[in-house]
Amino acid sequence: MQSGPCSNAFVTTATALRRDTKLVAGLGCSTAADVVACLRTKPASDFVALDDSGALRIAPLNAVPWEFTAGGPALPQQPFSTLLSGTAARVPLILGSNRDEMTVAVAVAYNLQGKPVTDENYLPILTQLFGRRASAIAAAYPLAAYPSAFRALSAVITDWGRMPIGACPMLPLDDAASRRAPVYAYEFAQDDGLKLDGLHLGATHGSELPYLFDGTFDWSPPPPPNPALAAQMISYWTQFAHTGNPNGGMAAYWPGYRPGRRILSLAAGPGGIALTDFAANHHCSFWHER
Repeated sequence: MQSGPCSNAFVTTATALRRDTKLVAGLGCSTAADVVACLRTKPASDFVALDDSGALRIAPLNAVPWEFTAGGPALPQQPFSTLLSGTAARVPLILGSNRDEMTVAVAVAYNLQGKPVTDENYLPILTQLFGRRASAIAAAYPLAAYPSAFRALSAVITDWGRMPIGACPMLPLDDAASRRAPVYAYEFAQDDGLKLDGLHLGATHGSELPYLFDGTFDWSPPPPPNPALAAQMISYWTQFAHTGNPNGGMAAYWPGYRPGRRILSLAAGPGGIALTDFAANHHCSFWHER
């Protein structure tokens, strides 16, 4: 499970139905004899105009429109609830995320919309996103600790991890899943100098994909910049697919996850694959208190 902390709650069916009722009314179809047929006559631009979030909304998963819903036949329960209750399939899991998951999302939501993140608007943006918690967040993520306001805000959104991917929600997921089956937790930390609109993205969302799979990806065109790291990661993934355990191939030993333990950091170079204090690096004690 790559970059997918399913400890974040999906929107419920009841909430989705309330949103749908509002959408149908906004499109003038609430009194139609056949609501679906009426909606199909509307151009896509009419649907987009009803969403005031812009190109990307920095918000929790269950606040984002056009998402999967929990409580229907496809997703009967919240995924995290099934892990906590023990009703999820008890199978080994690889669970991980990327060190700088949300740099690309922040770039798209702000800089690419003509609203670059600056030292001057850093606190106002935090206030818009987090309300009265903004001052405490700004103190925990001071601008002086980052190369730019863009990277500071990206670190906040990445560590918070509710939109819907990122760092700290991974740990409750690791904890819950590891109670009943082996879990191998990782963080992809390879920085290949990826940029978007001149902004340094680091190990952003999706940047691990060319290290594992053939194909063309949005942020990382193949081949992987470091073939040796790719070979080690492929060794882990294929051993895991074959045996349920990523060890036994050419790469360094990967210990199973236990609550409170360090997790495996994946990067190139000497010491690049090593255990890292994920919780401390991402201020998770700060976020778990909120």
